Amino acid sequence: MKPVASSIRQAILLLVLALLAGAAANSIRPDTLPWIEDWSAKRMAELGQGGSVDAEQAIELLDREDVLFVDARGRSEYLEGHVPGALHIPYNPFSPSAAQGVQALPRERWLVIYCSSLTCDKASEMAETLRLEGFEDVLVMPGGWQAWLEAQGPVARQMDADQTEGGAQ
Repeated sequence: MKPVASSIRQAILLLVLALLAGAAANSIRPDTLPWIEDWSAKRMAELGQGGSVDAEQAIELLDREDVLFVDARGRSEYLEGHVPGALHIPYNPFSPSAAQGVQALPRERWLVIYCSSLTCDKASEMAETLRLEGFEDVLVMPGGWQAWLEAQGPVARQMDADQTEGGAQ
């Protein structure tokens, strides 16, 4: 039994030493890695410049009043399930109703745009359109609805009439 206890003690010691070495290396890096995620206004501005958030980060943003989710998928997909509180603007660059919906979006809130999955380009295309229209605080969730479900984000299934095609609040 002593060799097992000795091995466990050595493994714990190696783990502690590795953690200390990692912390020391992080502290001397010019661009240190954060120990916890920062959602301050400064961090949000940095993300806006980068343009994207993953599903886990987006879930953390869900309860913020200064963040609005925009679902760029088609109506049937939206009805099957969407991010709670998401505004539904099915993106089609040639649709007058989509253009009106984009114009009605609030400029004072962060916009998190998503579509169905990594292979869907609607969210990034809508984000680019928004940026060309002068919106600065636009983020894309590249994995879209599929990533949201995989991250076990909450799902809304009933549709509020005020949250469809341009009914921005």
